[in-house]
Amino acid sequence: MHATHEHRFRPQTPGSLTLHQFVESLRRWTPEMRQIAQIALTRSEAERQRYLQQFHSGHHDRAGGTFDSFVRWAYSDPRLDFVPALQADLDRPDADYEGALEHEADVLVQMRGEGKTPGQRVRD
Repeated sequence: MHATHEHRFRPQTPGSLTLHQFVESLRRWTPEMRQIAQIALTRSEAERQRYLQQFHSGHHDRAGGTFDSFVRWAYSDPRLDFVPALQADLDRPDADYEGALEHEADVLVQMRGEGKTPGQRVRD
């Protein structure tokens, strides 16, 4: 039996997933995926590009790996740089967010009300 190569990978343009979808995908990352992302984050942009070129050139000489598509994503997508901060937020307990929505609502009301008369604020 021949190993099949995965050629379906297409780099996603930033913004093709909503932030919510991206965060939900982070929740499903396996420990191996987290490790791949950590390694990619330690490399400069130029190092990532060189690695990708080497990865693609050697791809036909070896059997496809389980995480090939993820490796391609991790080394090519600029959103990777936001992963540590998002992951840290995902790892926080729900108690850390208690009352956060009320505070956000107060801030939004104050920001939207700046420079407006009381009548304009009521209409908003």
